[in-house]
Amino acid sequence: MGCEGLVLRLVERIYDAAVDAGGWGLALEELSKALGGAAIQLSLRIRSDPAAPFLPFTSEPGPIFRIHLDERYHEVFLRLAAEEFPWASIDRRAVTQHFIRSSDMVDPDLDFAQTTFYRDYIKPQGLALEPPLCHVIASAQARPLAGMVIYRREGCRPFDPVDFELLDLLVPHLTRAYLIHCRFGEARHERRALREVIDRLPSGVILLDKDSRAVLTNRSADQILALEDGIRLDRGRPRLDDPQQDRAFQQLVADALQTSAQRGRSYGGTLSVVRPSGRRSYATMVGPLLAPPPGTNLGEAVAILFVADPEGSQISTTEVLEGLYDLTPAEADLLRLLAEGHSLEEVADQRGVTMNTARSQLKQVFAKTDTRRQGELVRLVLTGVASLGDDGER
Repeated sequence: MGCEGLVLRLVERIYDAAVDAGGWGLALEELSKALGGAAIQLSLRIRSDPAAPFLPFTSEPGPIFRIHLDERYHEVFLRLAAEEFPWASIDRRAVTQHFIRSSDMVDPDLDFAQTTFYRDYIKPQGLALEPPLCHVIASAQARPLAGMVIYRREGCRPFDPVDFELLDLLVPHLTRAYLIHCRFGEARHERRALREVIDRLPSGVILLDKDSRAVLTNRSADQILALEDGIRLDRGRPRLDDPQQDRAFQQLVADALQTSAQRGRSYGGTLSVVRPSGRRSYATMVGPLLAPPPGTNLGEAVAILFVADPEGSQISTTEVLEGLYDLTPAEADLLRLLAEGHSLEEVADQRGVTMNTARSQLKQVFAKTDTRRQGELVRLVLTGVASLGDDGER
């Protein structure tokens, strides 16, 4: 019963760590105690190049967890692994199915005490004079791989058959836990990538939950809300300053929350929002997102609100325009100001040039962008990649 309890406790620690990588320290501590105080290194991403000889545990930069090992020796580990790993001939299939003694996979005549690996890595850390136990943890697709190396420390008991039995019971759980870890990592990366995409959009984006509370705002939306000029968040819900407009707006939001979006069909109500400052009105559109999966809670987005500020800067830098359309800096600056809604007269005045100069530059921009009218030119810019911002600080 005690052994079963130990296995269950270790399995629980492993799955906890799969969800929260910070839990690996506790899992390795528990495993170390079960193995008589062993030193352990877990690398959650190791090199997996099928075209190259298999060198286990040669880690690329990635999460590494240790117990009873000095991280200052990791660079030594990497260097020696690439130069003269004493068990470089380990059978990959065997080491992914079990924990094995690396000594079982090398030349029996090898004097481990004479290897550089022992002299420069094992001995300085107080590890025992014997090759470690090795296991490669493979994801379902076999790439990327993770690896665990277990060393006996000087003065600690040797590994026995019971230890191998325990470790082999953990092998399938380590594999599943690593797959969970990879999926969580992919989901986090996808979320960061999608967040970067919406932060680059020139229009404000606000995702709303079932209770009409904002669960996500992009950078443009944050800038618009910070102006406090016609639209705001009140207890997390979008509100308009004008009471009459707000009633109409709240009805649009309610309709969006109650509508089931369908792929391939367009839904959404629009409203021009008056601004107390007297600046040009915001253009808003609110509509439902595609139906979320079953079990959706209030923290999940079910509707989306777009807010466009015609007074806001649409083009972050003239360098983008220069590169896209082969414009001179002066031509790109003129085009940027036109795209932001300024008249040609305002552009000339703001740039300190005559109307003749502005018209001449505009003519060159028309030729280089293959457009003929100012409205066509502005539409080309605002619907193209030039209107996408960079991923600057939020």
